[in-house]
Amino acid sequence: MDTTLDMEELFGDASNIPIQPAGIPKGLLDRVDELCSSGCRQKLAWSKIGIIAYIDRDGHGLIVRHLVCSPGDGSWSLGREFPAEDIRLTHEGQELVHISWNYTGSELVVVDILGRISISTVVLALNRIRVIRPAAMDQADDMKSVVGMFWLHQARHTPYYKPAVKGDGQFVYMPVPIKPTGPFHPNGRLAIVAVTRSGSLRLLYAMIDNRWLEISSDLDAISSTDNLISHATICQDKGGTLLLATFTISQQIRLYNITISWNLSTNNAAGAQPQMVNPPTFQIRHIITDTIFAHPPSLNPNDDVFGNSTLKGRSPARLLFFEILPTAPPKKQREPTVPTIFAVFSHQHDTPEGGQHHPPYSTIARWELHETTQKLQASFDGLAAKRGGVSSQRSGLKRLLDVCLEKLVVSFQDLHHGLMLSLVFSDGSIEFRDRRTLEMIQVDKDFQEVSSMMQTGFGFSDIEKCLHSALSPNMCVLLTLDGQNEAKLYLMSYQRGSLAEANDPGFESAVASLAQQFALSCGHHNNNDDMLALFKQFANENLQQRFLSEMYRALSLNIDYIGISDHTKLFQNVTLQRCFSIQASFDYAGEYNNRKLSSKFAWAIMHLRYTSLVYAMTFNSPKGGTDFTRPEVLQSLFGIVTWSIDICNYIVDELYALAEAVAGHEDDIDLVNSKITTLNSPALALVLSSGPRTLLRYHVRALRGLLNTANKYRAEVTSSPAQKVAFKDLLQIMGGTNISYEQVYKLTSDLEAGIKTAYANSSVSETARSKFEKEILISALVPAVLSEPVKVLLTTSLSTLAEEIDRGELYFRDMSWLGLTDDKRSANYRKTHLLDSLRKVRLKKGTPLRRCTRCSSVVEDFQTGRSSAANTVLSSAQLQRACLCGSLWFVNSNETEKGEKSTKTNGGASMLMGVAG
Repeated sequence: MDTTLDMEELFGDASNIPIQPAGIPKGLLDRVDELCSSGCRQKLAWSKIGIIAYIDRDGHGLIVRHLVCSPGDGSWSLGREFPAEDIRLTHEGQELVHISWNYTGSELVVVDILGRISISTVVLALNRIRVIRPAAMDQADDMKSVVGMFWLHQARHTPYYKPAVKGDGQFVYMPVPIKPTGPFHPNGRLAIVAVTRSGSLRLLYAMIDNRWLEISSDLDAISSTDNLISHATICQDKGGTLLLATFTISQQIRLYNITISWNLSTNNAAGAQPQMVNPPTFQIRHIITDTIFAHPPSLNPNDDVFGNSTLKGRSPARLLFFEILPTAPPKKQREPTVPTIFAVFSHQHDTPEGGQHHPPYSTIARWELHETTQKLQASFDGLAAKRGGVSSQRSGLKRLLDVCLEKLVVSFQDLHHGLMLSLVFSDGSIEFRDRRTLEMIQVDKDFQEVSSMMQTGFGFSDIEKCLHSALSPNMCVLLTLDGQNEAKLYLMSYQRGSLAEANDPGFESAVASLAQQFALSCGHHNNNDDMLALFKQFANENLQQRFLSEMYRALSLNIDYIGISDHTKLFQNVTLQRCFSIQASFDYAGEYNNRKLSSKFAWAIMHLRYTSLVYAMTFNSPKGGTDFTRPEVLQSLFGIVTWSIDICNYIVDELYALAEAVAGHEDDIDLVNSKITTLNSPALALVLSSGPRTLLRYHVRALRGLLNTANKYRAEVTSSPAQKVAFKDLLQIMGGTNISYEQVYKLTSDLEAGIKTAYANSSVSETARSKFEKEILISALVPAVLSEPVKVLLTTSLSTLAEEIDRGELYFRDMSWLGLTDDKRSANYRKTHLLDSLRKVRLKKGTPLRRCTRCSSVVEDFQTGRSSAANTVLSSAQLQRACLCGSLWFVNSNETEKGEKSTKTNGGASMLMGVAG
């Protein structure tokens, strides 16, 4: 069938205009041409910390987006578009052709059509991108166009999870730490290796003073255009070196070993960072060259690969994707993999029969790099007796069987430490395949082993045709771009049926796969908003509770803090924060709706953890750090101190309410738990669970220390007037409670002593005690073993305290701003006030804001407005870079006024932009 219109016949013009063949997505053939022209043509990328970046429709700008939870109803969607104007400016409007996030996901490299490279970083918000290496540092040169690049990793151990195996009625999780092999930047800074079309190897690296420098070296002499490189790929290799594979115009694969010598000084002082005495250098060793013909063996144009005579007559293979994957961890009892080159070719039918045009399709070719040891003759042994014998290493590429696919691959990505591959096709379908065999991952029907979510029944469906795609950090969400550059979001679903039946044999394996993926996410520091979006579609409390229980098992977390004096283990444990965050997010239905008990409990713990961290950083500042007696530092703590005082008052008040609800039946644990659920109050759990109780006691000691310091400085003659005023205001805040810090400390200490006695009297082992602690953390309810200390608390302890405090003042105290009560007063506060979730202060109208993508909390944006908290602990990057729930911020310049809501549509995605309260 002729695919052109004769324009002379229609309009008297002799030019012919090609028409997109029917059944082929718009822009697909152009996209194939792009991929074939260079190995650096990625236009959509999703970072580990949750940022989505893609090149805009005109090709000259960059769009940044992210997942966001609606503050209106708690639903998840794709956030609106934010153009990264600095990137457009630094590339001076040139066409952008490639983007890639670094290993940590916070830095982005952008390459333009002229081969110029810019590097940007994320600044306190997902959609605030700042250029740190401008494109103008490179000269425009077609021969310097980039065909392959690789970010150097950081020297950080990451876990790999072997398949979880079921035994004794539960799954056993087997994390294995993976030690990175390097190379690494010696100062832990950014560095990237790039390969140009002309065969030049470039190293771009940052110095301690943030300057960017570069070295380069030629791989081989270019004698003709046939030796120009179209694709290059790099991976880590043993011994801290790199493996580089190139694909030339003449269809040769060339393999190199690259060593980076950093030329460091040997006279560094103890504890000092290594210093480069000279620029680094490359050592390049050519390993092997292999020639690929226009038709690899299984791609002979006369073959009938699919048993369909209409598919004969194919055009030469064209390379789309060229990737080298390093050695991967062993799966089950198999040997570790070896470095493997994957080449994805496209084919187009030249002579469609019967007038029907067939879309292009793909073939995957593979080569394994094998090393063989050759033992030399015994007569040579004496030449190297000290070396224990002489042997030589020889490397060779072993061609594996090709795999023919009936559809065209538009995305190729390795997952799970390179053990799994994801293939997205132009028709929108997606497949997950085993790296070794390229067989599709099948659902395991015996439910005795869990290696991935896909293997337990999770997958994608009903995806529309696309040209670009990217998986979220935990593979739970897929984002695609079609021929119009329109972004569409697809959520993974459970395809084996329903997860509502706990007795279904597939239920346990599905929960185990989710827990294992979450544990993997924690170990790799991945953003897990995509997992929360996945959970949102399962409004199943049983599933949530089972997942939380398995989550702690998969992470092997010790959550029993009884008798532990090192409080830093609690508020510096980021993994524990992630666990509380996902628990708090499960029942989040928007900022104006009340949380359920388990969610509210986790939410309160995260606030306790964060404020504890503020106190620790304030009072334990290193020498030369922030002096907390400075007036501006004291003033910045007023909100935190007020919160600490009110959380103590809230807990005591709620305990009295519970005591009244169960009066005369305090030893009936079922009734106690029933009333806790009815009151929807986490107060008892906050003092019963060892973790939050430890944090609460740390708060009391911090407040007591502040009080003593304030009284001391007010009395000293040397204190400045501003300092005396600040301490006077602090004393006024701290005096606004009739519950003393000693009373709260005694209440929690007596309870802890009773809990220890209850465990001892019941002969509870440490393992069983940890299990009870986990039950409290997940449910916020009382286990039967602790019935006696709870009874004493609700009777004797509270009765004694009642004689020392003013119950009336406590009852009428306004604690609605804490967000832990469900009355009308609290609901009205949320709707009428804007609260800085980190500084615990009310924000004025018009204050520039950053909003959390997950819990919808807001903070003042110091980047665009002045604040009294500037240059204090609370403004430090360590506290400001993330929300107290652990998720990241985004800046919304179109934030509406309090109480208003607006719906905006950008690029095909809608998002409810409600405002925090």
